[in-house]
Amino acid sequence: MNKIIIFVMILLLSSVIVSAGTSDEGVEYDDELLVQFLINDWVYVTIDVKDFSNVTIDYKKDSIEIQKIKDTRRWETYKETSEAILSTLSMGEFQLRRKSEFGTSITGNITKKGFDKLLEDQRVRKIYAKKEFRQFGSFSSNGFSPVLIIVILVLIIISALIIKLLKLNRRKLWKKRR
Repeated sequence: MNKIIIFVMILLLSSVIVSAGTSDEGVEYDDELLVQFLINDWVYVTIDVKDFSNVTIDYKKDSIEIQKIKDTRRWETYKETSEAILSTLSMGEFQLRRKSEFGTSITGNITKKGFDKLLEDQRVRKIYAKKEFRQFGSFSSNGFSPVLIIVILVLIIISALIIKLLKLNRRKLWKKRR
């Protein structure tokens, strides 16, 4: 019985931590972002750009020169798409930190208004929350995600309640046997 409870708790925890949403326009995003916007006005994100180049490279058939030309065309399309996405956001909505060398992603701080704009932009593939890996017990201002802390606390409380119920049921069964 205890193994089943532990399995269910692990399953619940993993589904909450890894959960992602999708907007009506098909833009994927980390659900954690919605909670972060409740806590902060600005949230650090990584924005992945969709590939609109329609370039396919056949590494077996295409010569090295053709592969280079196709690569260049693909990266130019990515860069143009990244710039077009950035042009829809004001400085009050997004503060650019970094653009990837090939234009496949953009990172920076964004407001909820900017985030909502990106959810409606079909050129955006996915919006990621900043993921930080720290040593356990490091609760600095840049430490654990508030969502993770809340989930862990809720699971601890649920676990304690389940254990308490199991102990009560054992006592009742023990009394009935006597």
